[in-house]
Amino acid sequence: MAETLGRQQPAQEADRPGSAADPTPGWRLWLPPGVESGVHAETPGDPSGLLHVGENWAVPRHRVVEHRHPGWEFYLQLHGGSSWRFAGRHLRLAPGWLVAVPPGLPHRTVPRPEGGVRQHFAYAAVDLRVLRARRPELAAAWTGAGVRVCADARAAAPALRAVVREVVGDLPFGAVARAAAVELLVVEVTRLLGPRATARRRLPGHPAVAHARRLLDEQYAAAWRLADLAAACALSRTRLAELFVAEVGQPPYAYLLERRVERAAELLATTGASVARIAAEVGFSSHTQLARAFRRRHGCPPTRWRHDAARR
Repeated sequence: MAETLGRQQPAQEADRPGSAADPTPGWRLWLPPGVESGVHAETPGDPSGLLHVGENWAVPRHRVVEHRHPGWEFYLQLHGGSSWRFAGRHLRLAPGWLVAVPPGLPHRTVPRPEGGVRQHFAYAAVDLRVLRARRPELAAAWTGAGVRVCADARAAAPALRAVVREVVGDLPFGAVARAAAVELLVVEVTRLLGPRATARRRLPGHPAVAHARRLLDEQYAAAWRLADLAAACALSRTRLAELFVAEVGQPPYAYLLERRVERAAELLATTGASVARIAAEVGFSSHTQLARAFRRRHGCPPTRWRHDAARR
């Protein structure tokens, strides 16, 4: 849902610094106007059914002009907030909100007041008519023309990022992986926005540990203290730490560091943001702290990881 999607014609070459060497055949990649970092990618047609995909970091007052899409678009607000108008309906999105916009529906952002925090969002548009041949049961869940909303949808973030990775990265078996990633994304958003099925646990586990892991997975950039995490789980610090180590195999802080390093590795491989900005984005106090944690986890500094990722 980048601003450039409101145009009737493709963006100019100046708007697409990566267009001369797009890694995935049939796809055009560029940085949308008004976006600080990230990527937008689109194609006239892909066997997976994917029409466009992106992950962007933008200023608080980033504006998206009115536009529409030929397929369903799934938009996830990861950080910051935005205000949207969907054919007369006004909706304010907070972090974790997912919106599904049906084909052909005009939508745009509503100007926000000065101030606020930077926005971070991801999105993908899928032609479910293409997907219907492979997964008719998934496509059948998306009849109707109304906007669908979920206020707690961070579980869809890994699937969205997987789709971005398979478009941006020049990886083996790209077409196969892209089709699989698109199907997984549609499964995830259908679970969140489609007919609800009762979830059943296959393995026993303490609910407080599951809640703590969700908090650390979804809010990895927050300045967590064990006392805050324990309070959120309604347990003492000692009891939560004991349960967490017994079930996960490591203390909560070590688990949190892994989540931050994993997210930093994704950003290093898929964006041009500086190491210092990425460190702040994922919750480290400095790029030096990130470098230490990154070396322990991956055996190399962040700059080397980015260099190697570019060559893969």
